[in-house]
Amino acid sequence: MIKIGNTPLLGLLVLAIALQTGCASSGQSRLKRRIDHYSGLPGLEFQFLCGEIEVPCGFQHRANESLSKDPLVLNGKTGEEILAQILHRFGDGYSFAFDRGVLNVVPVTESPSILDSRLSSFDMDHEPMDVAVDKLNIRLTGASPGKDAMEGTRHMRAGTIHLRNISAREGLNSIVRADGAAVWQFFPATPKFQPLPAISIQEYDRGH
Repeated sequence: MIKIGNTPLLGLLVLAIALQTGCASSGQSRLKRRIDHYSGLPGLEFQFLCGEIEVPCGFQHRANESLSKDPLVLNGKTGEEILAQILHRFGDGYSFAFDRGVLNVVPVTESPSILDSRLSSFDMDHEPMDVAVDKLNIRLTGASPGKDAMEGTRHMRAGTIHLRNISAREGLNSIVRADGAAVWQFFPATPKFQPLPAISIQEYDRGH
């Protein structure tokens, strides 16, 4: 069960299942919107795009991605065309799909990650969404992201989430879906710079 604020969504379960295909179609249609002007800062290109198309998102990064130092500026392109340019900047080798309205980007060829781990349950009660991600990160890796990694993600709106028999990825998608305007990102461990994998979440401006 998921509840935002004091509004339970359990009563909408049947409707949510019936509209599952519609959620994906809605996300696809938003991705096909033409954007007059898009400008994404280096490293934040994906979050900026999610804000432009107003879709909750998730990005599973690969180790040793290529990163650009220059902003990405495009005019008159669709969201899908912009996404292709963003993924090219990260080194290609990614695919995208929708999970009940959440845009997911994943590596095309990647061995199973902790995001595929199965969780018998995941619960939070009237807590900010970033706290839910912190809890999930601790549960999966044994360590919470440092303050710098989570900078700007505090004071996200609170909700209640009770999930059973899910993958970690499904849990993250449920969190950003419940928030409605957030992006989760997974960063694998790299021996030189990051000894443990990390998960972060950011909100984009609502009604961008």
